[in-house]
Amino acid sequence: MNNLILSDIINFEYSVLEEEKKQGKYILRGIFQKLDTLNENKRIYPARIFEREIQRLQDIIKERRMIGELDHPTTKKINLDRASHIITSLKIEGKNVLGEAEILLGMPYGNMLKALVDNNVKLGISSRGEGELIQQPDGSFLVKENYELITFDIVHFPSTPGAFPQFIKEEKENNNSERKIKVYFSLGSLIDTILKNN
Repeated sequence: MNNLILSDIINFEYSVLEEEKKQGKYILRGIFQKLDTLNENKRIYPARIFEREIQRLQDIIKERRMIGELDHPTTKKINLDRASHIITSLKIEGKNVLGEAEILLGMPYGNMLKALVDNNVKLGISSRGEGELIQQPDGSFLVKENYELITFDIVHFPSTPGAFPQFIKEEKENNNSERKIKVYFSLGSLIDTILKNN
């Protein structure tokens, strides 16, 4: 079997802290991937494979080279002109891959991602990788050892039930107390349409 580009969306909760915004940063945090769990695409990603891949990618993450896009391209190539965010942290806790992604403000798709979040558009986060699948007797597919994680992209439809991310933005009111605004957001081909109209 030939290697396939594999993409799967996982539940994610965004948060942007006020002190980070003052430093000009817009960071999304939460669960990027669920491991050893059957998703809507009938795929299972073994934890041991993601442990290996996250370890392999640590230098790339530290060097700020793990870039993600809005929607999935059809290849493993990272298109810098479509970059919307950069992965700044990945680690495993239990069956979850926890991560952080910084929105690339000043980039067209980064600005669009921020605008989508600010305008309550519901989004998903999705792993992008390349590898082979093994079909199991129950009809599910196990990701093989040759899987290579490429990045995590922001996408429209989830492959895990309820896997649309939640965005929480913290703002200070005049009385110095904090209030939380929950913003739920959906994407689609809206991205290219907006760019063409600007």
